[in-house]
Amino acid sequence: MKIIKLKSENVKRIKAIEITPKDNMVFISGKNDQGKTSVMDSIWYALEGRASLRNTPVPIRKGEEKAEITVTLDDIIVTRKWTANDKTYLKVTNREGLNYNSPQELLDSFIGKLTFDPLDFAQMKENEQRNLLLEVADIEIDKWDSMIAELKEHRRLQGQKVKMLSGEREEISLERLPSDFVSISKLQEEYEKGRENNANIELTEESLEQDKNELKELEEKIIKIKQDIEKEENYLKNAKRVDTDSIKAKINNAENINNQIRAKQRNEVMDKKQQEAQKIYDDFTKEITRIMEDKEDSLAKAKMPIKGLGISDTGVTYNDIPFGQLSSSEQLKVSLAIAMALNPKLKVIRITDGSLLDKENMEIIKKMAEEKDYQVWVEKVSDEGEIGFYIEDGEVKSINGKSN
Repeated sequence: MKIIKLKSENVKRIKAIEITPKDNMVFISGKNDQGKTSVMDSIWYALEGRASLRNTPVPIRKGEEKAEITVTLDDIIVTRKWTANDKTYLKVTNREGLNYNSPQELLDSFIGKLTFDPLDFAQMKENEQRNLLLEVADIEIDKWDSMIAELKEHRRLQGQKVKMLSGEREEISLERLPSDFVSISKLQEEYEKGRENNANIELTEESLEQDKNELKELEEKIIKIKQDIEKEENYLKNAKRVDTDSIKAKINNAENINNQIRAKQRNEVMDKKQQEAQKIYDDFTKEITRIMEDKEDSLAKAKMPIKGLGISDTGVTYNDIPFGQLSSSEQLKVSLAIAMALNPKLKVIRITDGSLLDKENMEIIKKMAEEKDYQVWVEKVSDEGEIGFYIEDGEVKSINGKSN
């Protein structure tokens, strides 16, 4: 479905125009402020109505009391009127004059995305292209980005906790560390008993020596001394010296061992806390991965306007190549293909700044329009009046250089 005829009267800068396109390319040319944009807007005002009039509540030419637009399509005729009392009227009929009920609902069913300008899209910033494509593809990606950002913040804080816990571990220098604390009091008791034992041995030895000397000098005491000797010898026969030096060394080393055991126990507690913290951190990572996969899956399943088109975190891609890295001609082809895909029924595309197009790019548009049988309306600044429908003071002054 394309535009067969456009008639517009008293719309914005237009006085009265009638345009009957002859081929796929429809040029609306003229100097600035002569009504070119008003001609282009007339199509969208007529078809979209209130949705296209956000910045122009009543599009009546200054000094006039009413405005009217008639757009003739292949099968239907659309007429929209405005009056000075802010009233608007829409009428949609078929070629035989039969009125359609719910006319705007009928128009909405086939008009597509009329405001998508392929040239404007090609010149947008990456994030603007991405946002526009998300909008036309009906994808709400913000919820995923918000969830991912929140989980990443939780994971970052958990990572700090993991790092802090790992830094609180203590150094263990002993290779064979007993599991139980060493009893210093028992060792001290053993040490004291050993000292007492050794002192007794030393005293006995001294006594024995003294008795032997006295035996020589004191014969009268020999019997008693012999008894003492026998007794003392019997004691010494069974008595054993205690290595108090080793016990003392154990006492000195016990506190070090106990400190190491305490450190080991604290490390076990820290290890458990760190493992628990690490598990929470890993769970955050898994959840982020799941959401990102969900996001990527949704993007992959999203109905893109054309094959090969994709949406990344920063912008739009085509065959996995960032849109900005495509050549200017490739960008134009892709943008125009998107516009065509978004308008599959009413095959009408609008380009608002055709003055930016060189001869090569204009030829690309013309070729694609002919191949896909689309009608491309191009607004172009011109002083010469030799291109398309030349608008001057709100009227068609000439058509391709010939006076109207």
